[in-house]
Amino acid sequence: MSRPTVKKWILPGAAAALLAGSVALYVAQAQPWISPPAVARAEVEPAVWAAIESARQAVKESPRSAEAWGRLGMVLFAHRFPADALTCFQNAERRDGRDPRWPYYLGMAQAVTDPDGAIQHWQSAVELAGAGVDAPRLRLAARSSGRRPS
Repeated sequence: MSRPTVKKWILPGAAAALLAGSVALYVAQAQPWISPPAVARAEVEPAVWAAIESARQAVKESPRSAEAWGRLGMVLFAHRFPADALTCFQNAERRDGRDPRWPYYLGMAQAVTDPDGAIQHWQSAVELAGAGVDAPRLRLAARSSGRRPS
């Protein structure tokens, strides 16, 4: 190739490589859209419904936010929707696997139907939390002694 021909292809080639790299990075970081759980409104008090809908809206506005998913999970768990809360905590943990709250709450939600399965989540929370956080350790201790923590 002659020198002018090489120069003519350098800029378009570099632009194509940059575009391909950007698309690959986006695809690698993109997480599939998962809609927040829909809760049946029947027999749910208006104030509880408003709290749930507010938390669901926050997830819709920031679907990649671990904080939004976790808050929705906490609201659902507090109002006795443990299966839906479990889904939210799983999404929160997927988005921020370094936050000890998400495996801790995963354990709390799973303990409703599978107390033994909750242990692995609390162990993860203990590892992530370090020495300064006692709640996951207390859950593990209570579970191993057969008592329920207060």
